[in-house]
Amino acid sequence: MRIKRSYLAFLLMVFVFLFAGMQDLLTQETVFDVKKHYAKAEYMIPMRDGIKLFTIIYTPKDTSQEYPILLYRTPYSIRPYGPDNYRRRLGPSGKFDMDGYIFVYQDVRGKFKSKVNSRSSSRSSLIKRALRTSMRILTPTIQSNGC
Repeated sequence: MRIKRSYLAFLLMVFVFLFAGMQDLLTQETVFDVKKHYAKAEYMIPMRDGIKLFTIIYTPKDTSQEYPILLYRTPYSIRPYGPDNYRRRLGPSGKFDMDGYIFVYQDVRGKFKSKVNSRSSSRSSLIKRALRTSMRILTPTIQSNGC
């Protein structure tokens, strides 16, 4: 009898999950075709210090209005690279794609297709060097008088 109850409970759970999955399929929206609605362009954007950051910009093909911009700057790659390779979804959800935004994706400096400065004269390293120098100057030297 106990086996029969657990078997029925198992069948009930399977039925519930299958039914929930079918509901998702019935209410699922049609797939949004990014390539059909957006133009893609790739640029190397120069920064103040001369380093160039690789940037991909997706702009809506409908130019009859102005669109807000969403910028994603990431160290984790902005794939897919190449002018004919499009992302499946541009925004945090498919609704953003349909609402119309300009999506800007950018690799941070030194990652993937962005360039890195071979010299260590970046602003952060200059600040670190200045702090080390000032710490050496400000640190008092302890002298022992032999006591």
